[in-house]
Amino acid sequence: METILTSLGHFVVTIISAFGYAGVFLAMAIESACIPLPSEIILPFTGYMVFAGRFGFWQSVIAATLGNLFGGLVAY
Repeated sequence: METILTSLGHFVVTIISAFGYAGVFLAMAIESACIPLPSEIILPFTGYMVFAGRFGFWQSVIAATLGNLFGGLVAY
């Protein structure tokens, strides 16, 4: 279990670091489209990026919300 969570965490950090807000959107869309990528890994790292000053708060909220909406529509 630890190996799986470590791999997922590394994947999320890589996606968000490489693509920025689009990475947050993509990761949340994947999570919402019934692919097991927990938002409990995505959003804390995004929050850290906001805390560190690399992301804006409202931009992160909008990217995560739209990603979740898009993933839900795809799954529907």
